[in-house]
Amino acid sequence: MSSVEDTTSSATWAIENGALLYIERPTSLDMLRYLWQLVATETMRVLRDVEDPNDVDNSRINKEKVKRKMCTEWTKELHEKFVDAVEQLGDGSKILSPNEILEKMNVPGLTRMQVASHLQVSFPTTYNILQ
Repeated sequence: MSSVEDTTSSATWAIENGALLYIERPTSLDMLRYLWQLVATETMRVLRDVEDPNDVDNSRINKEKVKRKMCTEWTKELHEKFVDAVEQLGDGSKILSPNEILEKMNVPGLTRMQVASHLQVSFPTTYNILQ
């Protein structure tokens, strides 16, 4: 919010009544950059939360319908299982498939995409990777 009268009381009133921020006049170039950064961040958040990208208006109403990707925490034990599976499958000359590693690991709930991602992070150049 920006006001004709730049006083502390008008700024306080604006913030208390829902303004995200209060801009004093004259506005600096840095403040305008900051505003555009806020707009871009909020736009990306809304688009990321929307199930149907063409339905931006329902993004706040239908949040419970949005499916979130589950993040796998690669514990030491899980990583050791992963490394054991990779070592059983090849010595580095063989092309490895995330599906083969997943089968060897035999961990319920673990997906091929999670294994493929971990393979790229853990062994970026050591093993040939078949996606």
